[in-house]
Amino acid sequence: MFALLQVLSPRLFIPYQVAAEFHQRRINAVSDRRREFQDQIQSIEEFGNQTQALIKRVAQRAHGRTDQADLVLASMREIFDKGRNFIVQASDDYDLDPALLARSSSDPILDELQKVLSGRVARRPNSETLEADRKEAERRAREQLPPGFKDKAKDKNSAGDYLWWAEVIRYAKGKVSHVLIVSNDVAKGDWTYEQHGFQIGPDPRLVREMQDLAGCRLILATTTAMLGEAPKIVGASVSPETVAEAASIAEEADEHRRKSHDSTGSLLEQLPEGRSADYLETVLDMLRLADPPVAHGDYIRSFQQRFHTITRYDEACRRARVLESLGLAEGLAGSRSDMVSLTLAGRRLIDEQDLEFLQQQILKRIRGAKDMAQIASSSDSDLRGLFVSGEFPDGISATQASVQLRWLKALRMIH
Repeated sequence: MFALLQVLSPRLFIPYQVAAEFHQRRINAVSDRRREFQDQIQSIEEFGNQTQALIKRVAQRAHGRTDQADLVLASMREIFDKGRNFIVQASDDYDLDPALLARSSSDPILDELQKVLSGRVARRPNSETLEADRKEAERRAREQLPPGFKDKAKDKNSAGDYLWWAEVIRYAKGKVSHVLIVSNDVAKGDWTYEQHGFQIGPDPRLVREMQDLAGCRLILATTTAMLGEAPKIVGASVSPETVAEAASIAEEADEHRRKSHDSTGSLLEQLPEGRSADYLETVLDMLRLADPPVAHGDYIRSFQQRFHTITRYDEACRRARVLESLGLAEGLAGSRSDMVSLTLAGRRLIDEQDLEFLQQQILKRIRGAKDMAQIASSSDSDLRGLFVSGEFPDGISATQASVQLRWLKALRMIH
């Protein structure tokens, strides 16, 4: 990576906003990586225990297979021990300590970046320019104009995408003919033009803005795409491990963004018991697992015991998060040590077991649900045409539209 940046250095421009965000998040990023290793160790231990318990249950019911089960269990324990040791070793090899970085002025990554990016980082815009940029970012967020309008629900730095976009336009004007923006942010729907679930390219409004204000052609690329293509163009080598790590980081960022949607942007998940479930009763069962409050990891274990067909930990987490999307529980988008507890709405639903209240939560909390309900209830609605066109309310996907229709029908909100 550093070799590639060194080759590209004369062509690089790092907006002040990007550099500032990197510095602000540096310690947290290192802490998150450390925590990730610990979560992975716990995950493989839990998965191993669950798998071994499953084999034991099968052996108890299949007479005469005890010896065979013992051999399988011994092999499994060896495999899971190797997997755990592999993660432990990877954690030990990760030589950055957030506590040490916080106390020290020396950071090996920052030190190397400073050498490569010397003179390529923009100065902080003056107060007048920054204030004007923030007002423009607020206007775009209200009117859902790119870039970055989907970040408007963030508690902090909701204007970040537009701030550095404005810096890029000012820098590019009169200097270059093409601008290649490399950022994982560009994979979001508020940067790109999407049709039928496919990203076609940059949002045409951004293309026009770059052309009109800077006279440049706009190209967008994720970090993974840049690492894959740049060596072919500039000749610098990038290891497959670096490309794979960049792809993994991008996936984690996508997941984080999905978890961080505000209540008006929440999405539904499929229920653990599938299409045949009694949706109200299943939601109540899920809520009762958090009454009284319980640690996230313990909640997921109880969830998998109650809904035993959900064997993967990550899938259980995803299915359970529907309670948070509906505003019925909190703590389900956090780490294993976070506490999962009922909200006032969740407590009310348990106490009253009111189907109408659950219906109201869906219409109030789930992005696109109100429009989907109106479309599906309309006497002249053409749901098939809607799916063919791929133009769903609030930009939700075809998969999300299908899930919403399933919920709406199961809760007797449509026929």
